Amino acid sequence: MTEVSSKDSFVLDANTFAKLHPKEFYRKFLTNNIRPDGRLLKKFRKTSINLNSLKSAEGSCVLKMGKTSVVCGIKAEVAAPRVDDPRKGYIVPNVELSPICSSIFKPGPPGELAQSISERIDKLFKQCKIIDLDKLCISEKNAVWVLYIDVVCLSYDGNIFDAALFSIISALKTLKLPEVNYIEEEGKVEATEERTISIELLSIPLSATYVVFDEKYILADPNEEEENLSSTSITFIYNEDHKLCGLSKLGGVPLSKELIQDCMTSAIERTDSLRQLLDTTIQQL
Repeated sequence: MTEVSSKDSFVLDANTFAKLHPKEFYRKFLTNNIRPDGRLLKKFRKTSINLNSLKSAEGSCVLKMGKTSVVCGIKAEVAAPRVDDPRKGYIVPNVELSPICSSIFKPGPPGELAQSISERIDKLFKQCKIIDLDKLCISEKNAVWVLYIDVVCLSYDGNIFDAALFSIISALKTLKLPEVNYIEEEGKVEATEERTISIELLSIPLSATYVVFDEKYILADPNEEEENLSSTSITFIYNEDHKLCGLSKLGGVPLSKELIQDCMTSAIERTDSLRQLLDTTIQQL
C-alpha cells in the first residue's frame, strides 16, 4: 500500500485557476496594480485606424482596439427631408454585433447591446451637434442627404462603444459627398461632373470607458472578461475643448469624487491621444 505524504498537494495551473476562479485570479494581479493581460489599471489598449478602406463607401474606417476590431462605412443617399425639418438632412447610425465577431451574439434582429449603442450614438449626434445638418440640405423641402452610418464589429473583446464612436468620427473625417444640384423643373438631383465636397465636423467628441472591479479597482478600456467580472461601468465623452459632452454609468457601485476626478483626467488624456492619432493618420493619406 502506497502512502501519500501530507506534504503532497494538488496545484492548479494558471489557466485552469483562471477558468475556475476568475475573480480570485484577477485579484491576485490587481493587488499588485497590474492586469492579467499585462496592462496597468489605467492603461488603454493599443489602438490603430485605417481610413478610406471601403471604396464603395463615401467615408470609412477600420479600427483595432486590442482584440476588438470594427469597420465603419458611411453611405450617402438623397431623400425627401423630414416634414418637421425641411432644411436639414439626417443621420442614421447603426451598430451590428453578430455571431461573426463573437459567439455571445445570436443571429437575427439587433440585440440589446447593439440597439443600446446605436441609440447612444444617435443621441450624442443630436446633443453635441457634431455635424451641421443644414449642410446636408440640397434643396429646401425637396431633397437632402441622408448619411447611413453602419458599424460592423469584426472581432469582439469588450469596450465596443469607444471603438464604435472613434470609428464613426474617423470615417466622418474622410467623408466626401458628390456635388449635386436640384433641378426644380424636373424634380430630380444631378451630380456636377465628379466634384466632391467635405462636411466639416463642428465637434469631435470621443469617449473613454472604465469598469469597477471589486468596488475599488478602476480598469480603463475593459476587455470582455473584465466587463463580465465587473459590477459597474462608466463612460466619459469629451470634445476637443475638454468639455464633457456625455457621461453614462451602468451599475450601482457608488464612486468617490476622487475616483471620478481621476477617471476624468485620464479620459481627457485618452481622448486627446485619439484625436492626435486621427490627425496624424489623415495627414498621411
